[in-house]
Amino acid sequence: MGTDDLQRNFEGYLNTPLLWHNTEVYGLKQCVLRDSVALLFTEKVPRHLRLGKLVERFVSHQLIADTTRHILAENVQIQEGKRTIGELDVIFMATDGPIHLEIIYKFYLYDPNEGSNELSRWIGPNRKDCLLQKLDKLKIKQLPLLYHPLTQSMLNDMEIKVHEITQQVLFKAQLFLPLGYQQKVFFSLNPDCVQG
Repeated sequence: MGTDDLQRNFEGYLNTPLLWHNTEVYGLKQCVLRDSVALLFTEKVPRHLRLGKLVERFVSHQLIADTTRHILAENVQIQEGKRTIGELDVIFMATDGPIHLEIIYKFYLYDPNEGSNELSRWIGPNRKDCLLQKLDKLKIKQLPLLYHPLTQSMLNDMEIKVHEITQQVLFKAQLFLPLGYQQKVFFSLNPDCVQG
């Protein structure tokens, strides 16, 4: 991926709104990063990096450029023997204490015939996943990984007590409505995420 393409991707990431703001959705609090501190993306990244991993590099770039925050650990694999049981995206220090941040960037299509509420009607492009499944995975699997006994030894090495850590997500998404769809669909999500 050329430097110009990478910069355009970074700007596209910066311009993608948070999926929700000013409130919690599904008990999850959004982390708000300052866009103005990192307008140029100068980092080298491997070719053919998956979108999720590329977005993690963009977030890391923002955190490094923000003098009020300091990265303590990134992409921490929690392993039990040879088996990986999960990964913590980022732990960083903010002015009010350490934060465990899970990073998500998704595309969802609105299907008015799917599910029974706003969150269950947003489906992935291949219909194999949906927003509600991702939120469940965050709540049931990804965020609780912080409290796993194997994670505790890593936190002890960093001299961080688990009860001091706040958990947040950085959940950005591009949403697509059916052509000409006029009914109200947004009650807790950010309508600025609609791209088409």
